Amino acid sequence: MTNLAAGRSTLSLNDGSRRQITLTALPETPNRITGVSTPTTFNIDSNWFFEDLMFPGLTVSLDLTNQIEDSADRVKLARIILDSRDEATQ
Repeated sequence: MTNLAAGRSTLSLNDGSRRQITLTALPETPNRITGVSTPTTFNIDSNWFFEDLMFPGLTVSLDLTNQIEDSADRVKLARIILDSRDEATQ
């Protein structure tokens, strides 16, 4: 194994194979996303597979411009399921 100070190294295993080791910085916890407008348009995700046929999913589009880094590839969000079959709940 070579020195990891340069951020990259190769490790030789007993079976003769080699593995590349690269050091990267750990990601930092991002700031909380706030001020997102309430969705008013819903789209249906018609997966057509087993229970999704009876219970299709609803999707929304959110504009996160200037809320997350351009390099972000996913956002974790909380999903709330509301049972609104009666008028009191609505």
